[in-house]
Amino acid sequence: MLVTSEGCELYLLTPSAFGFTVGEELAFAEVQEVGRLLRRTAIGVVSDGRIELAPDTAWRWKVKGNDRIAAIADSW
Repeated sequence: MLVTSEGCELYLLTPSAFGFTVGEELAFAEVQEVGRLLRRTAIGVVSDGRIELAPDTAWRWKVKGNDRIAAIADSW
C-alpha cells in the first residue's frame, strides 16, 4: 500500500471507522489486523492526549470516546 504511484496520506480515524466501540479493550495486533482488512496501515493510537506510535503488538488499549487511530491509507 505504501508503494503506489498515487501515494497515501496519514489519517487520524475514529475507532468506529475500524469497527471498534468505546470501552472495548484490544491488543495493537488486533488494530493492525483490522486495518489490514480495511486496506489501511495502523501505525499508532492517540489516547488521552498522548500519541503511541508503533507500539508493540501486545500493547493493550482501552477505547475511549475521543481516541483516534493513526493510519496510512489511500483514502478513508
